[in-house]
Amino acid sequence: MRVLLLAATIGGGHMRAATALKEYILQQDPSSVVKIYDTIQYVSPLLNKAVTGSYEYMAKKTPKLFGGFYKSSDKNTPINKTVEVATSGLRKRLLPLLEEFQPDIVVTTHSFATEMITALKTKEGFQVPIVSVVTDFAVHKTYINEGVDAYILSSSEMVNQMIMRGQPKEMLYPYGIPIKHEFLEKHDIEEAYQEEGLNPSLPTVLLMAGSFGVTDVLKIYHRVVKSEADFQIVLITGKNEKLYETFEKYLSKIDINNTMYEISRQYPNARQQSAKSSSLHHSRQIKPSKPTKLLYFTDEVEKYMQMSSLILTKPGGLTVTEAIATGLPMAIFKPIPGQEEQNADYLCRNGMAVRLKNDKSCTEIITDLLTHPEKLQAMREAIALKNNGNSAAKIYTLMERLIEQYRTAYPRPSAAASVSGETSLTGIKSLKEKSVSAKVPKSSKSAVKPSKDKTAAQKAAKKQALKEKALKEKANKEKERKAKALKEKADKEKERKENALKKKAKTKEKSDKSIKAKSLKTKETKEKKEKPIPTSQKSLKRDFHSDGFH
Repeated sequence: MRVLLLAATIGGGHMRAATALKEYILQQDPSSVVKIYDTIQYVSPLLNKAVTGSYEYMAKKTPKLFGGFYKSSDKNTPINKTVEVATSGLRKRLLPLLEEFQPDIVVTTHSFATEMITALKTKEGFQVPIVSVVTDFAVHKTYINEGVDAYILSSSEMVNQMIMRGQPKEMLYPYGIPIKHEFLEKHDIEEAYQEEGLNPSLPTVLLMAGSFGVTDVLKIYHRVVKSEADFQIVLITGKNEKLYETFEKYLSKIDINNTMYEISRQYPNARQQSAKSSSLHHSRQIKPSKPTKLLYFTDEVEKYMQMSSLILTKPGGLTVTEAIATGLPMAIFKPIPGQEEQNADYLCRNGMAVRLKNDKSCTEIITDLLTHPEKLQAMREAIALKNNGNSAAKIYTLMERLIEQYRTAYPRPSAAASVSGETSLTGIKSLKEKSVSAKVPKSSKSAVKPSKDKTAAQKAAKKQALKEKALKEKANKEKERKAKALKEKADKEKERKENALKKKAKTKEKSDKSIKAKSLKTKETKEKKEKPIPTSQKSLKRDFHSDGFH
């Protein structure tokens, strides 16, 4: 099996999902050839730098702006159209990779990669199955593309969301996001506590702090340690050097006896530094604290998750899936508007997580959960209902089935035909092959035609596949036509009602003006009649009578 995994480094989850799937495939079939590519970096390093830089900046500095962009790109807007044109336009830069690697199947874990590879399939004749892995818990328009053969969804709730967006149910597989097999294996917790020097009689709160800013983590930590509950903390900074150094100094100022350090290879002198820091600040007033184990980086996150009673984290798709796999209740802090906000909604709606705010309610929620084990147990039970199990195994089985279907429907040409330049194994012709093919005389072309020894079953399967594709395209066109007709009808009805309301308002306004004018005229006439005669006029009338003028 030759598998091409197209991912992206925009956020850490897309590459992790691809890596987990690669590891499982090679475990099942060591003879398989599996390659992972950072798709945007491959087609344009400059674009990749701009996109990842913009994402990181907006997510941290202007999250509301990022949320607005995310929502806009989920609709038929100029922004969405621009993104589609840009990604589709870069598709041809993937051709050398496809022609060289000749994959049996392509799996994408990022929407940009999906848009590029499906554009190649629909516009360049790339006949290979495509599987799109959606790495969040809500659907987004950019993941939906013509040419995808199967969508791997994070939850069963997403099936209805996809159907509402016009996707057939038979293409939807709520298998969950693939994660490393270590998260599915049970660790010896008692042994792990001994190895890590943690107290097995205390609940453990895991703080995954790598994606937070320094200030945010300090605020969270301050709120958490004020809790009246007894517990210990494992704080993982995830290769965030500034955060690690800040916390190392901060914890040494609080109480060195309450702090445990896990020193990584990147910090060989950290233990001496912490001891020195302790002696310098020994006379300072001790602040509220909890026993804390500080980790710079670890590749054993699954172990710490299984040891913990609660995790404080941002709701990234992969971290959430890993927590669900280990049955770990979640406390969500400061989700980025967009996919993280939607992930948080899903978790809280299903009783798997609670939301934390940077106020006294944060301390109250932590205290409430850790002093009421039945509430944590209810969360664990809710998580168990949503646990998809070994997603990678299910995806692998699906991949095998799709590859077999395509091999039957689109038999690859003989070696002689491929050498002659008629077509590559995937059905793509390079520019060089096209130019050479154009110069080949008709007599030569006849020599490279596919052999006529195809079985009747293969021909029938291909015919059936083409028929099904034609029916599907016809159904989609009919669906689009009906949708367009309904929209036009609705728009016309809306316009008719608006015009009727405007006409009614205009008539009323005209009537009101007429009534007002008539009323004013009547009032003026009445006032004129009732107006008293001035004294000067009365005197003049008497003079006329006294002089005999009658």
